[in-house]
Amino acid sequence: MNILVIGNGFDLAHKLPTRYGDFLNFLVLVNRLKTYLGIYSEYSDREEYKKLDSYVAEYIEKKIYNEHTKYTFVADILKRNNDEVLNKIIELSKNNVWFKWFKEANINKNWIDFEAEISNVIQEIEYILKNYYIKENEIYKYKAQTNNDQTEYNKNVINNFLLDENRAIISGDIDEIKKNILDDLNDLIECLNIYLYDCVGGINNNYISPDIYDLDLDKVISFNYTNTFEKNYNKKKKVEYDYLHGKTTDLCTQNNMVLGIDEYLNEEEIYSNVNFIEFKKYFQRIHKRTGCIYKRWLEEINKCPNQENNVYFFGHSLSITDRDVIRDFLLNDNITSTIYYRSDKHYAELVTNIVKLIGSNCLIDRVYGTKPKIVFRRQAEMKNKDEISLSKSLVTT
Repeated sequence: MNILVIGNGFDLAHKLPTRYGDFLNFLVLVNRLKTYLGIYSEYSDREEYKKLDSYVAEYIEKKIYNEHTKYTFVADILKRNNDEVLNKIIELSKNNVWFKWFKEANINKNWIDFEAEISNVIQEIEYILKNYYIKENEIYKYKAQTNNDQTEYNKNVINNFLLDENRAIISGDIDEIKKNILDDLNDLIECLNIYLYDCVGGINNNYISPDIYDLDLDKVISFNYTNTFEKNYNKKKKVEYDYLHGKTTDLCTQNNMVLGIDEYLNEEEIYSNVNFIEFKKYFQRIHKRTGCIYKRWLEEINKCPNQENNVYFFGHSLSITDRDVIRDFLLNDNITSTIYYRSDKHYAELVTNIVKLIGSNCLIDRVYGTKPKIVFRRQAEMKNKDEISLSKSLVTT
């Protein structure tokens, strides 16, 4: 059995704007369109517009711009066009506490950093609810009648997530607090779904990885929400897919996208503390019924240990946030894992991440020997599909 495992690096290799930073820049610009008082030609010269990926900028231009609107006020264009997609994005994000937080947060523009920040906020809220009390509509820390010992991060979380715009306590009830921030996270996920489906999904490119193109694959495990492999590697052989984190859908369909955090509780608390379980990836996978089809594939592999089984990792960081899935493959003695890397720096990062997953001794044992179970391979340069088709035809002739 040959299985391909892909992460966001797979989409990025195909020149798609799927970084967290791409999505955030898009969301910021769409929201500012609604309040911008100038004409379109002036707005398109603004700095935030220039941050956009060229595909995304073109998408927005198609939504609101034509030869007659270049010198028209942006607000008038939006009223006249009344675009359903842009209006939906603005509605979901304009008062969204997570969107506000990430606009102001100084974090890296990668999804792993985005998820880590969600985890930091959730853990801080849980800490506050355990160690603070409400008195006369103010929040105080136990054993301290002032807030002088608060950290800046602690204050920011309280101000953004626990106080309303009138500086009143939203609620002292953990279920209500959780519902508010979970609803906003789900609205942000829907914004991401719209961005990936309606904007990124409309991008047509012919980029192909020669490494992947030549593989005789049976299965694909995708940590992405997009269908890039299906679009760009349409071969005659039927391939079975497992979208572990769900998949993008149109506006009329409820999406099942998983966007959450790793478990952060210690072993003593895992079974008793379920206060914020809805934010955790394993819960979302079950609740949103994304399934874990790969578990069945592993069972098939383990039943036939003498067969050749290969797993190819392309564009996945092999980070600890997905350890429950990745370890199942890296530690299976019936599987040879091939890991593609872009550069020497990327190679070093992947080795470091694998050490965090399985330990240094285990990695050494699986990398060396006459039949290593973990193999590293540098990615070939991406090519245009037409180039590959031409080279294949020249070989056969």
